[in-house]
Amino acid sequence: DALPILRKCRGLLKDLSSTMEKNLNDGVYAQPGGYEKYTHERDQVLKHFHESPNKGVKAQEALDEFLVSKRGEAEAILKADRNLTEAQKKLADEKERAALMEQEKRVAEENKLQAEQLLQDQERSHLENMNQLKAKMAEEAENIRKEAERALDSKMKLQQEMLEKGFNDKAKLMENEISDLKKEVSESKNKDLFLGIVRGIGEGLSHACNVIETFRGLRNPFSSKGSSKTPKSKREPI
Repeated sequence: DALPILRKCRGLLKDLSSTMEKNLNDGVYAQPGGYEKYTHERDQVLKHFHESPNKGVKAQEALDEFLVSKRGEAEAILKADRNLTEAQKKLADEKERAALMEQEKRVAEENKLQAEQLLQDQERSHLENMNQLKAKMAEEAENIRKEAERALDSKMKLQQEMLEKGFNDKAKLMENEISDLKKEVSESKNKDLFLGIVRGIGEGLSHACNVIETFRGLRNPFSSKGSSKTPKSKREPI
């Protein structure tokens, strides 16, 4: 009579564990956290089995057989769960590293654009200062030249009048003043020459800026990885 009782207990355990069997076949436990779900459902089977009445004297024997039969699959699920959890952790780490690299790439690009904008602003400010300097120097040179020419013309007329009136000694005394004025006129012309040099430098800088802008327009920031560039020296505005 013990065999039918044992069969009854085995059948009860089979019915109670039918959900576990279905989940096992459907791969429910083959994912991170699968072992925890498996042991929870197994414990529920044991709980319901203990609560079932009229199991007879063979209940513990049937339960031991059930646990032994499940030991192999429990170990397999535990091993698979550990591997999946580790793989999931590695995947999360890789995603985090990729996101960090992307962020660093964006920051580097923003810094690069800011540096280029700063350089453009400095170049523009420098050219504006050069233009202002040229205009001021041109105005000063023109005023000096006109004033010197007026003074020279006045002195030479006065000297001529003195010569015509026979004041040769006084006319001779004016030679030094006239010589100084001629020198001043000559220097004012030299300033015009210097201004022309400055103007040429300014035009050269303007051309250089245009070349830089053209180069930037043609350049692809990501055409070559790991390339190193020497930072451009900053020019202080005059």
